[in-house]
Amino acid sequence: MSLEATPKPTVETTPDGYRLAWETGIEAVVERLTEHRSEVSAELTVRSSRLPRPGLLHRARLNLLSTVTRGTVSRLLEKREPDLDWAAMLEQLCFAVVERHRIGEPAIDMREYEPPPGNRWLVEPFIADDGPTVLFARGGSGKSYLALAIAISHASGTKVAGTPKAPAGPVLYLDWETNARIFKARLRAICTGHGIEPLPPIFYRHQVASLAEASQAIRSEIHRLGVTLAIVDSLGYARGGEPESAEVTIRLFAAGRALGVPWLGVDHVTKADGENAEEPFGSVYTRNSARLMWALQRAEDDEGFRVRLRERKRNDGKRHGEAGYQIEVQEAPDGLPIRVQFRYL
Repeated sequence: MSLEATPKPTVETTPDGYRLAWETGIEAVVERLTEHRSEVSAELTVRSSRLPRPGLLHRARLNLLSTVTRGTVSRLLEKREPDLDWAAMLEQLCFAVVERHRIGEPAIDMREYEPPPGNRWLVEPFIADDGPTVLFARGGSGKSYLALAIAISHASGTKVAGTPKAPAGPVLYLDWETNARIFKARLRAICTGHGIEPLPPIFYRHQVASLAEASQAIRSEIHRLGVTLAIVDSLGYARGGEPESAEVTIRLFAAGRALGVPWLGVDHVTKADGENAEEPFGSVYTRNSARLMWALQRAEDDEGFRVRLRERKRNDGKRHGEAGYQIEVQEAPDGLPIRVQFRYL
């Protein structure tokens, strides 16, 4: 077997990792890098544009520091494309990716750095101009209603829940819990209750995979639609693993950060915490990773229900403290809302 010479690949940084391309017509995408003890592993996808068999060659998770694993993968690839020196190519790939991963981004000289102009808030006091907000409460407390009202405030520029401070922009609502029919009814009902017509630019996406697994496709949607705010409902399902796991929660917030826009995550509390819960369910890294945190409690009354909000964390500036809304809901015979109005208390 005569192997082709192996030139160095070009290496391009992507939002999820790295893309390497060889002159021989081979491309490798390395993404979702994780570190565990002495390992650096990643998801590797290898494609070929070579005739007569272009297309996907291999996809698997690879320990970039394991000689044994590299040998196994190179033997698998040799069966598909026997004329290439896969051992050398994988060695190049692993060395380039690990080195770039360790180096990270270059240092910034703060004497020369000028922050971009902009407002500190998208929707005050709930959504800052960057980073995540976590809104948590028991199930059935109205937190999804409030999250949607905040989204409408930003998308329409109308004060529904919170005060819009930035130019109105499209919102992407990532939903693991309901469906498009229920979401559309709630959206139209809130807009009807506040005289917002036509409907503002809010895009709905039903989710199944975890936020980390779906992040690449979601980022493409954000770029295509010009989205300026994302809603993640809810963090429990978006984690894709045990809420108590630090690794799972850190991966969730890393995926949220990679979205490139401010985002609001809706979360739950344990039943044991009851109505007096002060923290969201799961790992302490939820609190550590959030820029803002709001706890929500619900109380019934004759006209609908009231929600009381307490700010549990703010990274910068004085805490807002508390907020509250009277939420009046008019329902159709089928139980879906037809008019919802938020009144600040």
